[in-house]
Amino acid sequence: MALRSSTFCAKQLLVRQLVQIHRTLGNMGKSKILKSFPRLQKAFQSAEDEDFRDQFESAMNTVSGFGEEKPYKVEVKAADNSLKELTDIAWQRLIKDPYAGDDAVDPDIKKLFLRLKHGSVEQIERSLTLLADSGKHGKVISAAWEVLKEIEGIHWSVFSASESAKKGTPPDLLSRGLGTCSCCFGEFHVRNEKMVRHGQRKIQDYMWSPTCYGVAYPPLEISTQGLEEFIGRYERGREQLIAEIADPEAIQTVPLKTKEGVGKLNRGEAGFDKALDAYVVKLKRDVQDMTADLEILRDRLEHWSSKLSNEPKGPGR
Repeated sequence: MALRSSTFCAKQLLVRQLVQIHRTLGNMGKSKILKSFPRLQKAFQSAEDEDFRDQFESAMNTVSGFGEEKPYKVEVKAADNSLKELTDIAWQRLIKDPYAGDDAVDPDIKKLFLRLKHGSVEQIERSLTLLADSGKHGKVISAAWEVLKEIEGIHWSVFSASESAKKGTPPDLLSRGLGTCSCCFGEFHVRNEKMVRHGQRKIQDYMWSPTCYGVAYPPLEISTQGLEEFIGRYERGREQLIAEIADPEAIQTVPLKTKEGVGKLNRGEAGFDKALDAYVVKLKRDVQDMTADLEILRDRLEHWSSKLSNEPKGPGR
């Protein structure tokens, strides 16, 4: 995280204050942490949000120094991932959903809100500047400001924890509530023997999707089921592309990029043959990428299968 030197000392003071607040709350009981973020707390008040509340408490416990020992960097990273997911949900519930579709809200404020980001301290500082310079006032602006400030405090707590965290990987991830995802192979929190929600990074091109396929499965420390099914899904997708390449005459529609987005072009329409040629070239590239991906996935399946077969079976395993 790049830091602005002019604000570094002030931010470090903020970190120490936040950590002290969290430690004080910890003496009252770890379940009280969310109450120190009153705006975010409102996003997770329903009975159905119990899992979200537990995730928040667990992640903040990690970055606020409640443990008997310093966390590992991988634990801080997992906590950071959980907190980013939760703050995304909170922003959606507290700001986007209530105000984006409200006809009573000033259209200029709606446009302003589209520019607000909260994924890092730098983004939040820019967002706060946009709010301050907008000349807008009222309940809506105040709500956005307060939510951003609470999320900023979380970012700085994570930064403070990452600075002092231990390097390396703990000997037993599961004992620390972590596991390895069977799809993206990232190390994230585990709840009820399943991976918590997290974004997916593709193996080759490093693009992100909102939710990883592996969240429905146990971590690889428990089972390779998710990886096996993911490989099967990948193989079926690859075979489907190969079938399309083998019989281009059967392709009746191809995607077409337009100014409005991605449309489609039907066989018989002007330009279809040229678009079909380009589409087939793309399919061939996709098959090459998927073939490389599958080689990596199969190697990792072999590694984890061997690791699981050699591990002693403990109680409940």
